[in-house]
Amino acid sequence: MALRPIITIGNSVLRKKAKPVPKNKIRTMEMRTLVEDMQETVQAAKGIGLSAPQISVLKQVVVINIPHEIELHSVWSKESSYVLFNPRITEIGPDTKGYWEECLSVPNLKGFVVRPTSITVEYLDQYAIYRVVHLENFRATIFQHEMDHLNGKLYTDSIEGLPYVA
Repeated sequence: MALRPIITIGNSVLRKKAKPVPKNKIRTMEMRTLVEDMQETVQAAKGIGLSAPQISVLKQVVVINIPHEIELHSVWSKESSYVLFNPRITEIGPDTKGYWEECLSVPNLKGFVVRPTSITVEYLDQYAIYRVVHLENFRATIFQHEMDHLNGKLYTDSIEGLPYVA
């Protein structure tokens, strides 16, 4: 495993769309190494999630590690660690809520972003097994934030009001 440099706002890679990972490539050593490196990198950076484009890899891969101390009020999913390949949102609830978001690729800045409070996400896990997870509130926000990176979008594109220095 190795720490990978996290690229920051202004780097053009963050504005590019990531490519799906073919199912038959998910269980390869290359993908296993990528996931392990991403997990080590996000942990060292004291982050919650990391998408492959944030380390200059334009593949649809996301790792999320939700600390237990965060109060999440999730009704459906109680897991705290996720590895997602080719995730997509298949359902979006009608309600929205805003949270102050931060990003490892946008250091020292926070912004208030309103997002749907309920989503359903389909993805392949690190074993290429199809998964479906229903997420609510802050967990839904975390997933949407990380999945935006796969489409070349940053949370700063959706800030309501002015950001502030964290």
